[in-house]
Amino acid sequence: MDSIYPLFQEWSARFVQIPMFPVLQCVHFTIVSLKLRMKLGTGFAQSNPLACWISAVISNFAGSFLISFFLGLPMVLPLKDVRAVAAMTTIWYLVFYCPFDIFNKFFMLQPAWLSLVVLKEAHRAKAILGGVSMGLEHYPTDLLVVVLVGIFKGAGALLVQPVAAVVQGSLDVTSHEALKPSFTTKASIVASILYTLVLKGIISISTECLCFGVFLVFALIKVSLHVMDAQDPFLHVEKALSPFCFGSPKETASTSDSKKKKE
Repeated sequence: MDSIYPLFQEWSARFVQIPMFPVLQCVHFTIVSLKLRMKLGTGFAQSNPLACWISAVISNFAGSFLISFFLGLPMVLPLKDVRAVAAMTTIWYLVFYCPFDIFNKFFMLQPAWLSLVVLKEAHRAKAILGGVSMGLEHYPTDLLVVVLVGIFKGAGALLVQPVAAVVQGSLDVTSHEALKPSFTTKASIVASILYTLVLKGIISISTECLCFGVFLVFALIKVSLHVMDAQDPFLHVEKALSPFCFGSPKETASTSDSKKKKE
């Protein structure tokens, strides 16, 4: 056990030092663009290339757009990185318009897709940490703001789906993260809170170890969700706590019905 922890610390330090660009950032662009293609299909991209590209920009830079809006920064700030925009556009083009659909077919193979999923969680773990650090720079005493900035970085693409849907001409107000939060959003909330507590010194653990640990947990659960079709692990906690915190739906419905009868 004594030899495992120093090794974990060493790998944690190496993990934190991995640059986001180009590898992790391009993995993020790839998996977001592939999911966008799954939703829109090739027909939409061929008939509406501009709307498709704008949707890709909104989805790929969602976290940065949300943070800029939330912190009162220029909304064009995410687009100042010409390398990132060029890389995103290239990947978007390959996903939707690659000859013989080679790019999409390759990454739809399970080994390639799972590799993307694992690397995407490395990107997410580091992105949430970066978001929390950025929030602390602007609002060091407002912990709620800091946590929200971290969440935006971790689950931005999911949170802006209604905005992207407007560009796509198919706004569906019956399904979004506020109504049906995914595992990604829930995990980003937990990770953002943990990062905030650690960076504020409330929890005594190294930031590097926490970041690496978050990546390992995220990657393990995401792979399990894809390979074994496992359930969202948060569902068990929600089912146990929901009746005590918010009441069961049946009880709420019966109470409201009885009040209407009395009136």
